[in-house]
Amino acid sequence: MFSLRIPRDLTVNAVSRCISELGSDVDTIIDLTVSNPTEVGFTLPDGFLREITGQKINRYKPEARGLLSARRAVARYLESLEIHVTSSQILLTTGTSESYGYLCKLLCDPGDALLVPRPGYPLFEHLTSLEGVVAIPYQLGYQDCWKIDLVGFERSIDSKVRAVVMVNPNNPTGSFVSPDEFHRILQVCKQRKLALIVDEVFGVYSMESNQKRGPSILDQASEVMTFVLGGFSKACGLPQIKLGWIVVSGPPSLTTPALERLELISDTYLSVNTFSQVATQEFFEIGISIAARIKERIYENYATLKQMMLKNFPLQLLPVGGGWYAVLRVLSGLDEESVVINLLKHKGVLVHPGYFFDFPDETFLVVSLMSEPPVFKEGINRLVAHVSNHGSGDCSDE
Repeated sequence: MFSLRIPRDLTVNAVSRCISELGSDVDTIIDLTVSNPTEVGFTLPDGFLREITGQKINRYKPEARGLLSARRAVARYLESLEIHVTSSQILLTTGTSESYGYLCKLLCDPGDALLVPRPGYPLFEHLTSLEGVVAIPYQLGYQDCWKIDLVGFERSIDSKVRAVVMVNPNNPTGSFVSPDEFHRILQVCKQRKLALIVDEVFGVYSMESNQKRGPSILDQASEVMTFVLGGFSKACGLPQIKLGWIVVSGPPSLTTPALERLELISDTYLSVNTFSQVATQEFFEIGISIAARIKERIYENYATLKQMMLKNFPLQLLPVGGGWYAVLRVLSGLDEESVVINLLKHKGVLVHPGYFFDFPDETFLVVSLMSEPPVFKEGINRLVAHVSNHGSGDCSDE
């Protein structure tokens, strides 16, 4: 029997009380945590779903790896990003969370472990615990840029570890794994006979405007069994469609049996709905335009954030390589939870505290770059005013 640890969090009651005190008009709240594209104006065109329905979904004929037409559409999409894979390397899921569940089933017995990044995705502990697997963190540290603590990473590996999870770019730090880090981790995985799981869901959202995407582990040949995750939710801004994929790469002696076992796992559930699969190509076509609009939005908001942070010593904007989030470090010695609660209570602005993502013991705030630009700018103005007015100490040397 295993238990799920409820992580330390900003209590729902505390947030509810703050909202209650601000009155019943929820429009007074500027939510800088929102990252759901459908909540910030990125929706499918009217009539689009009606146009692609019809006789295609009247017949249910499942394939364990996913319909070949859908897997070919995923391969074509990746090819458009200059990532070269074949449909035979791809297995479809309902999304990245299910992909993690499948890979835990494939790679681990109960009590085994995965190495996961910290700071990182808050659901890792839940996703692994529900499979009877332990999540062991390895640390990212910040010194001018985010870097993996490679010494600590190797020390974290024990006899129970079966795979390493890398998130590229990391959520929420927005940092891409460097070539040197990739190389060293691949070496360690090969030596220790560990699989590598690389979550590239935010890969197309590089902050380099002239790039289609950031670096991918699939850009290089690997002697390690590697599973690369992606999905409609981020790549196309379509979380409501619920389609993800696992790309299996590495030596055929390892990948062939892995794909066969993954096929058995998937065949046991057959969870991917027919509609998402028969319309995969159409969703990619509309999703690429949605993703382009999202990129414009996050570029604009990030530029606003950089400009506003230049003049505000109590706050430091940490560099963002890609993704939908930005991290602010509060330099004035204020308590993290107090900042978040009082910001909501007195300014009507909601942000994530750093401990949601297991940041180290400093004061970090995490904001989404997805809000509409005027709303985002007003929210950041209020945040800056609040921290500047309530800060303590001299931060001019930072």
